[in-house]
Amino acid sequence: MSVVIPVYNEEDKIEKTLSVITDYLKDKYSYEILLVDDGSYDNTYETVKKIADSRPNIRAFANKTNRGKGYSLKVGMTMADGEYILFTDADLSAPFEEIEKFWPFFNQGYDVVIGSRKVEGSDIQVHQSFYREFMGKTFHWLAQKLVTDTELLQIRMQIRGFY
Repeated sequence: MSVVIPVYNEEDKIEKTLSVITDYLKDKYSYEILLVDDGSYDNTYETVKKIADSRPNIRAFANKTNRGKGYSLKVGMTMADGEYILFTDADLSAPFEEIEKFWPFFNQGYDVVIGSRKVEGSDIQVHQSFYREFMGKTFHWLAQKLVTDTELLQIRMQIRGFY
């Protein structure tokens, strides 16, 4: 399993995040963790590089400048070697052990499984800030109003390189 974590100014929390993830995975899975720093202006890259240098299953990459979360995610996904590739945020907004809920879907033949806080029945114990939740809902509403299903499919195909 490969775990890809895009990081940006996460110097203060990345060690705890890695501890939670490695403690969970170490006796259950063969794994690697790929950390992609997106041009942080704090010491995030130095912190993750130091950790990666001492742990063979952790790799660190850095964008020279801030390119955005999507770009960092693409870098990590491209470099991942695992049969299964998981993406998570450095703040672990969803408990890491929730990955266990993915396996039944993979066993049914799905190639991609996406965990979401928006799934009906989700038990969100730690909410995002009001501003972040509001902006997310606003973006979702605008996207639904402005983009038809056909346009959305074309956008997805462009992103995946089919056009």
